[in-house]
Amino acid sequence: MWHPLGTLRVRREATLRFCNVIIEPIRTFAELRSVEVMNTNSWKNTLNVPLIIGLAVLALVRPLFSIIGLSDTLGKPVTPIILTGVISVLWILIVGLSRVRNPLLTLVFAGLAYAVLSILLSAVLSPVLHSELQGPLTNPFAIVYVLATNAVWGLITGALALGLQRIRGVRPTPTDIDR
Repeated sequence: MWHPLGTLRVRREATLRFCNVIIEPIRTFAELRSVEVMNTNSWKNTLNVPLIIGLAVLALVRPLFSIIGLSDTLGKPVTPIILTGVISVLWILIVGLSRVRNPLLTLVFAGLAYAVLSILLSAVLSPVLHSELQGPLTNPFAIVYVLATNAVWGLITGALALGLQRIRGVRPTPTDIDR
């Protein structure tokens, strides 16, 4: 009888006097291409952290427009909407035209990273500019709302970037977990 045990198959053969255990590898040596292939379940191998941080920093253009007063000069309700649209298109094009392994998770984490950076930016600059702390840190529910909103923003742009990758014919590379 064969029993899977991690990467080994174990077969027990029992007689009245002896019990033999035969252990064989599930994969042959030829199937194990490299150590990197074996260690693909790490989040560092599935997410491009520098790209996530770069996309989050790119999105900081939106709060910086408000800080320096360009949103007021160009028109308050229209400018943030246009900036959000431009940032979304850039995120979709940057991730969708690349070979990012998991565009959906990449942009969800980019949205979350942007939320954290914008909350920190607000915490640092609001006391300097307004002489008091303003923004999400003054209300814990606002922190949750900012994180959720930006995660949904990343989810939507990630789905569109994934669609763009599929249209281009980019398919995810299989990992040991998928096999």
